[in-house]
Amino acid sequence: MRKVLATTMATGTLVAALGGASPALAECVSQVNRFPAFKAVAPSATTVVIGTVVENLRGHDGAVATFRLQVDEILRGTSDATIDVIGLKSGLPARGNQACRANAFVYARIGDVLAIAFDGKRGDRTGVNTVAFIDGRPKAGKPGADILSRRQVYRATGVDGPQPDVMPPIGEQVAAIVAAVIAWLRLL
Repeated sequence: MRKVLATTMATGTLVAALGGASPALAECVSQVNRFPAFKAVAPSATTVVIGTVVENLRGHDGAVATFRLQVDEILRGTSDATIDVIGLKSGLPARGNQACRANAFVYARIGDVLAIAFDGKRGDRTGVNTVAFIDGRPKAGKPGADILSRRQVYRATGVDGPQPDVMPPIGEQVAAIVAAVIAWLRLL
């Protein structure tokens, strides 16, 4: 009985000791090392691309910090057809405990469509990177990024881009419907 009690106490001590380390990871839930606003960095970035995450480079499922981005559009600068993103950080000073600083990467999933601005400026800092999700969402508890439309990314970058679909004025819509109904009635 004493041996079982001693083992239980030792296991409890080990669990308590390990549990003491986990709050450091839990503190990163509201990550302080977020990526800066896309609109603040994109105008000065040397390269801005829009691409789709097509592969997790380390074979993990879900959101990962190492992924292959198929470049769909180059808004500024030059780029290869694919970019291997391996632990992209903002370039701003990391804050918080070591676990938070070490994991301040952008995380993405296969199928996410991202806009990435490389090597821009923010305040007096240069070499700043940022990310915006066009399709998909930043992973909860990890350094986030903006969620923008493709048009907003173009506008933030200062590049003429896709124009919104413009509906004809309501009068033109009504006239088209009336003309279609009259044509249909003539067929009867």
